[in-house]
Amino acid sequence: MADGLFGAYIGNPNIARQVARARQLEQQRSAETLPDPRTYGFTQGLLGTRPDQLGMSVLSQNTQPAIQAAELGFAANTALGVAPLIGGLIKGAKSLPEVIQSMRPTPLPLEWYHGTSKEGAKAIRQSGEFNPNVGKRTYEYSELGPNTVYFAPEGSWWLDTAKAEAGRAMSYNDQVAMQLAKDAKVKVIDSPRQFDKIAKSVGYKDGKELRNALWVDNLGERKYAEQIRQGTFEDFLESRLNDFRKADPDVKNIADAAQRYEMSVDDYIDYQKSSYDSYVNFESQYELANKATQDLLKKGIDGLYFSPKFAKKAFEQQYEGTVASDQLGIFRPEVAKVVDNPRMARPVNPAYSDPFADTTR
Repeated sequence: MADGLFGAYIGNPNIARQVARARQLEQQRSAETLPDPRTYGFTQGLLGTRPDQLGMSVLSQNTQPAIQAAELGFAANTALGVAPLIGGLIKGAKSLPEVIQSMRPTPLPLEWYHGTSKEGAKAIRQSGEFNPNVGKRTYEYSELGPNTVYFAPEGSWWLDTAKAEAGRAMSYNDQVAMQLAKDAKVKVIDSPRQFDKIAKSVGYKDGKELRNALWVDNLGERKYAEQIRQGTFEDFLESRLNDFRKADPDVKNIADAAQRYEMSVDDYIDYQKSSYDSYVNFESQYELANKATQDLLKKGIDGLYFSPKFAKKAFEQQYEGTVASDQLGIFRPEVAKVVDNPRMARPVNPAYSDPFADTTR
């Protein structure tokens, strides 16, 4: 009966052969002595055997790994009856590890890079810290707040010039390697459902509302606004007049500038005062985003990583709260360490070679 169910639900000859092989090994020896008890447990669970019904001895060191894998397989067996997408995914898989990986949450990558300009990269390496407001920005906007620093994992399309251009993204002139601190709390988001759940946990209706709160623009003007705030209105007025003089040598004073605007002197001064006030209050436009960032930090969330799975599901579901995928946004820059080579700091993530590895952080 189990074999029949497997054929009906999976319909994948590659996986069917691997399951048959696992069954053959099972018949040849005791389950307690199998060389790979986890694959055995997973296939049994996938075929409908409950984890507590594997029939393995509690004294065997293979029992617990098999039961844990069986739980994953049994959950998949249950889902296959109600989720055609999962069935389709398994039909297209080439191996059991591929099936297992597709069902597990995306492991947090270990090697990260911050794409930036040559000027930005130099400033980061000199200061030893990531600061989004140092150097020339590549983008005028930010999806996750004005002070968020972005990173992409090794091999990401963000870091590949050809792929970035194909995806209508700007390519970076330089990259700086980053290593996450061991105490960094990063949420990996594989689906709109997960994003909605995180948004609700910090007080927002859904992911769309949180994304909208975090979204900011006009970041390219931020440095200039800071310079304006350091001076007086008279300084600002003189600066604008100098800009006019550079463009038109015939402009000698405020009256000449006002004439070019077809305004009275008083109206021209009022107009420039309004512009000055907008720069003085420039940061007020980020109040909502700063609050959203603090809401996340208060919940112990230092960053969000939107995996490639998120983009695929968001597109399929026409999700309105979508965020560009395969990027990590860090809200607490001190957990992102500048390194020469991220591989020097930590070993390779076991999830890349071990489909059953615990990669939760």
